[in-house]
Amino acid sequence: MAMFRSTMRGMDKISFNHSSDVDKALAEARRRTQTRQSRAFNRVGGNIRRRINQ
Repeated sequence: MAMFRSTMRGMDKISFNHSSDVDKALAEARRRTQTRQSRAFNRVGGNIRRRINQ
């Protein structure tokens, strides 16, 4: 457990030092997943709308 805490502390230091890079990477990943999800949702939503309109 002590080792786990020390590694977490080390990770905190690393993430604090490179926070801007991490934030950029996270934002990029979030943007990608959002576009992928919205595309899939639009495809499904379009199919449902077509069925309702028929």
